[in-house]
Amino acid sequence: MPIRPENKARYPSDWKEISLRIREEAGQLCEWCQKPNGELVTVASGGRWYDATCYMWRGNDGDLISEDPLEEEKKDIKVVLTCAHLNHTPEDNRRENLAALCQACHLAYDAPHKAAERLRRKNENDS
Repeated sequence: MPIRPENKARYPSDWKEISLRIREEAGQLCEWCQKPNGELVTVASGGRWYDATCYMWRGNDGDLISEDPLEEEKKDIKVVLTCAHLNHTPEDNRRENLAALCQACHLAYDAPHKAAERLRRKNENDS
């Protein structure tokens, strides 16, 4: 995920190296759904995706699933592996706080936090 300019100072100067190390430790796979970094994959609803390495579909948790979403709308996406701060604190770069996540998993993980932040800012502005 791109770092917002207003948050850039919160990241360490060696963030690119830290992020690369985390992605390499994960084998360039999303730690949650197993999508491969840089690859074009077919996705269906609910986060299911086609794993061409084993010719099967995977769920959004990375587990192999037997059903083929034949009738569902599908699209091809290029997987971009990111490095997520699990506690949403960019200053906290302990390994246990970092995860290599594809863009879909990262966005889904951040969604509740971002919604709470928007509500907090709205409430501050309304006061």
